[in-house]
Amino acid sequence: MSAFALLAAIVTLLLCSYGLLFPNQLARQGEFGLRIESSIAMSEMRATYGAMVAIAVAVIVTQSETVAMVLGIAWLGSLLGRLLSIMVDRSWSTHVAVSGFADLVMFIFLVPLA
Repeated sequence: MSAFALLAAIVTLLLCSYGLLFPNQLARQGEFGLRIESSIAMSEMRATYGAMVAIAVAVIVTQSETVAMVLGIAWLGSLLGRLLSIMVDRSWSTHVAVSGFADLVMFIFLVPLA
């Protein structure tokens, strides 16, 4: 497994652990401006970030290229979700552009394209 893939897994672990442990703070930061108004919404935030944390931990522990590709595909799914939201929800912003670029970089770091 490449050093880039390991780095991407560590970054994923750190970023998504914050979302898992502090979803309210994450939702309110920057351009999100979200309010988590129900325990069900909180559960959905934690479930999403918890899944990414679990996959990142699996990459770090197993050092498996296959597991790293799964994490990369999850980041690609995030990028596709952002693109869909731009088209359907008209959600274009600087945050969306920067986050989409970060999604693409994480995908490239985790999925060998050769």
